[in-house]
Amino acid sequence: MHTFEFVFNMRSSDFFMEISKLKAFEVLWNNLKKLYQFNIPFELSTQPSKIDQTLFQNNHNLIRNTSSLMAGILGKCHNLYNLPFDHIHKKSHPYSDRLSINQMLILKHECGLSGTKDPVLGSFSIAHIAFEIAEKALSIFKSTEANGGFIAGLKNNSIQKAIHLQFEKQMELYRSGKRSLLGANLLFEREELTYEKYPFLRIDKRKTLIAPIIPNRYATYFEQKASKDLDENQ
Repeated sequence: MHTFEFVFNMRSSDFFMEISKLKAFEVLWNNLKKLYQFNIPFELSTQPSKIDQTLFQNNHNLIRNTSSLMAGILGKCHNLYNLPFDHIHKKSHPYSDRLSINQMLILKHECGLSGTKDPVLGSFSIAHIAFEIAEKALSIFKSTEANGGFIAGLKNNSIQKAIHLQFEKQMELYRSGKRSLLGANLLFEREELTYEKYPFLRIDKRKTLIAPIIPNRYATYFEQKASKDLDENQ
């Protein structure tokens, strides 16, 4: 029997929300199984999201990744993936790769999380948030289906626009200082780094049937602004 694998990017800044997100998916999947009468198993895989990672002072990414990994474990994920803390500007190398593996080994062997069945079972707040997320997700699912389905949404660019709008709403909170991100709009310090990869987006415009969903980071705005200001003052 085929098994679906769903990969979730976990944001470190919304710890309980990220746990609830996985719980909400389980609720949705069980309801859709009843509605469409299928019995296909699934696996949840989680990894730290790149959206709140920073180029400068990137040691903070180690803490962010640990928080994201813990959220995945407490949310009962089946598979766990990690990111090197300096992946934004460096290619794969033994030091940061080993650190990323050690983070998961510490959580497994030294934090006692590998033997727990459902550590957040009975948490009213997580169950409540999960139910709210499931309701909103189901509403979006129904709306998408009513408008032709997921592929149609990609082709008419409505899904890409919704994702971009959500990003911009969150980005405005960081620009205004209502939300803080270490190494971006809080305790920012530009560092001299050796770039093995270009850390920002390069857009190669060409005609496509479906507009791509471009990954982005909140810190990019502050990093590029600092680099530009420094270059202009030299």
